[in-house]
Amino acid sequence: MEKQYQGSVTFGRITQQLGLSATAGAVSTFITNPIDVIKVRLQLQVQQKSNETAAHSTNATSSASFVRNGSSTVSASPRIGMLQLLVSMVRVEGLSSLWSGISPALFRVGTYSAVRVGFYEPVRTFLTSNVQNTNQQSASPGDTRFSIKVMSGLISGSFGAIVGNPFELVKVRMQGNNYAYRGTIHAVRSIVEREGFRALWNGLGACMVRASLLTASQMATYDEAKSIVADWLNKPRSDLLVHTVSAMLAGLVTTTVTSPADVVKTRIMNEKRGTHKSSLHCLVSITKNERWTVLFQGWTPNYIRLGPQTLIFLVVYDKLRSTAGFNQI
Repeated sequence: MEKQYQGSVTFGRITQQLGLSATAGAVSTFITNPIDVIKVRLQLQVQQKSNETAAHSTNATSSASFVRNGSSTVSASPRIGMLQLLVSMVRVEGLSSLWSGISPALFRVGTYSAVRVGFYEPVRTFLTSNVQNTNQQSASPGDTRFSIKVMSGLISGSFGAIVGNPFELVKVRMQGNNYAYRGTIHAVRSIVEREGFRALWNGLGACMVRASLLTASQMATYDEAKSIVADWLNKPRSDLLVHTVSAMLAGLVTTTVTSPADVVKTRIMNEKRGTHKSSLHCLVSITKNERWTVLFQGWTPNYIRLGPQTLIFLVVYDKLRSTAGFNQI
């Protein structure tokens, strides 16, 4: 028999859930960071190729290159595949390059990931009680409408993006190898000094869209899939196999839904300020000047990352919730 939703939404309960989601996020982020780095490099090499083509069309004499003494393995031409890029990075930059940006990534987990996931269940509980008009004390996860789960993900994801955007910006720049930052603090200080304090929220629009879509597709799909898979396998929602299948399905949906926003976010956060007026301008520019398939550039490494990351994160998070006395998602 499944547990019921617990108690009311309180500050103490929310704080605990933020800590649990941050812990689970740190574990999954550290393990899957190498794939995230490769995904960012793949997305940026498409941009570099586009810049090179534009430069040739205007008889420009300089070719696109990266800032750090040409040491980056992501060049404007020719484009290389995921496996070739991995081998090249390890050979040229060393094994540690696969954990580029891990410091801001962990800072980001403590803000962005903690908030977007930690707030999901409290928001879902609130909406279940006040919008769906279902008693939160007697409701089970299966009683909540899918639309309520999606709405909960959109809201909590937006909160997470606002809080964590500075560290997302630093992480993407360090992974792209476009900036010679010595570390997270140096990166934040450099951005504020050279670009202004508001620059820490460059790409916030794209980040909010991606975070909202990510949380809604990831958490809502996982939440809903657990009920469906549990019935299909005739097992409880708490069963590990149910978690595994549901998490992999959530990873597939999440990767596809968030890919365009992820590409736009990566472009904006790596380019010079003013290159694009907004996230929408960047999106239109990509579809107009390149190919619409570019919006799904890096899909494979992104799924290879999000699949295991979603699995690791959600399983660890659910187990931590159970240990702390909370119901599983």
